[in-house]
Amino acid sequence: TNWPSSCGTGPCTLAGNIFNFSAPEGQYHLAVKESANSLGAIDATLSYWGVSDEANLTDAIYDGRDGIELTTVIYLPYLLTDDPEGEKSPNETSLGFLRSGSILNGILLEGEHVTLDEAGSPYKSDGSLIIDGYLEILPNVTVQMDD
Repeated sequence: TNWPSSCGTGPCTLAGNIFNFSAPEGQYHLAVKESANSLGAIDATLSYWGVSDEANLTDAIYDGRDGIELTTVIYLPYLLTDDPEGEKSPNETSLGFLRSGSILNGILLEGEHVTLDEAGSPYKSDGSLIIDGYLEILPNVTVQMDD
């Protein structure tokens, strides 16, 4: 579905939607084109994304976690089934700006808490990180930053 390219000057709400489709390789369930300066965060909470794993869900969204100039999509909590009354994810992320494959990128939002543990080490980043939340790096963890 294509929503209007702009949600006006205020907050944009896409909450309670069902994004249950297979996106072709390299495409997203939801891609944001709006600048972070022109639009507040997009509320897509309580939506179903066709996946139950948060890492797969964040890979299906192109937003401020992928490019710091873009608006961020708030997806937590999300539905684990397409039943609006069904089970929901926790309100707190286990990933934040952590992408599959131990890749760090984008923005760790205020109020988010991400823990980097030895099991996911080494973590890699291209250096485009903004940390407004709490990033905890446990002992014996390697974080590699590109130049």
